Amino acid sequence: LGWKINGLLIKTDNMGNILWKRLYKDQQDREKYEINITFVTELQNGDILTASSLDTAQGNTSTNFMHDHTLLTRLTPGGNVLWSKTYNSVIEGDSQFMPFDVRSLAEAANGDLILCGTAVNEFGSGMKEAIARIDNAGNKIWDGEYNAVSEGIRVFMDNGKVIVVGIEHNVSGSVPLAGSLHFM
Repeated sequence: LGWKINGLLIKTDNMGNILWKRLYKDQQDREKYEINITFVTELQNGDILTASSLDTAQGNTSTNFMHDHTLLTRLTPGGNVLWSKTYNSVIEGDSQFMPFDVRSLAEAANGDLILCGTAVNEFGSGMKEAIARIDNAGNKIWDGEYNAVSEGIRVFMDNGKVIVVGIEHNVSGSVPLAGSLHFM
């Protein structure tokens, strides 16, 4: 027997009245399909960005077959889809974990979005903190990982610089992690 799990996003006003609903479901109606919305944020212009865990395993869990993905969707303030793209990080791998679990977002002055979170590395040997930059249309500009095991990292923009902060774990305990990257 197959299984299907759909995601549901509901926007309400400040009194809890429903303004609109958006159902995330498989357009191909596959036997086994799961989508879990894990991150939602309202952008400065009122658009909404969601990141979802998308599993299209169809029973195949081979390391040669990618089935876990991250689905990024940008909606208008009224809930209409502007774009929806499957995002695959260069460091992700085939596992039971979401490849890029987005937990923080910063907006660049030119409209680019910098996403920060946890990703599964290429060979499934663990999870690492990751950062990615996408343009306003959802196209990946770059992505990368931190070599250390970290937690709670967040991304901020400050005068054109991408600032990443969090906790890094090492053999002697936890030490603060602070990184600063500058982009044109």
